[in-house]
Amino acid sequence: MPKHVFLGRTVITPAVEERVPVDRLNECLALHQQGNWGIVDAADRALNNEQLLEDGRVMSSWQIDVTKPSDGCDDNAFWIITDGSAAINYAQTGIITTVLLPEDY
Repeated sequence: MPKHVFLGRTVITPAVEERVPVDRLNECLALHQQGNWGIVDAADRALNNEQLLEDGRVMSSWQIDVTKPSDGCDDNAFWIITDGSAAINYAQTGIITTVLLPEDY
């Protein structure tokens, strides 16, 4: 079982605020924090689990509307990305979790 993800400072894009219901957003943030990566493929799931051991970058993908299909990159998807890697100046910003739509990337 993967270790928990520390979310750090969490930011969301205006598009997510507009399109993702707050209850769905909170549900998926809690799942992401527990190491559930949503609808990412097996290779990305394995990479996330490796990155957790190195305090690296992890990404989960979620359906906005669970009654509709999503490939994880379409208009019914949103992403949660937590970056605790050395690429971020930890002394200034620490760990950052960003919630965005694929088109925000």
